[in-house]
Amino acid sequence: MYESESLIIDSSKSKKYLDWENTYTIDEALTETVLWYKKFKNDKSDMKKFSTTQIENYILRAHEKNLIWTK
Repeated sequence: MYESESLIIDSSKSKKYLDWENTYTIDEALTETVLWYKKFKNDKSDMKKFSTTQIENYILRAHEKNLIWTK
């Protein structure tokens, strides 16, 4: 059985068929992920608030981009 050495994700079909697009760029998503892990590792206080704020910022960005799922 053949297994590809690398897997590449391409969201262009999602845009074409579902009118879906990314809320964050890959750099923004990675930055938010790293910030969460740093907070978790170094200062676990109030992780719920930190996580909720990240989610609220994500939703705000989606609204700013007028993404279909925010309507």
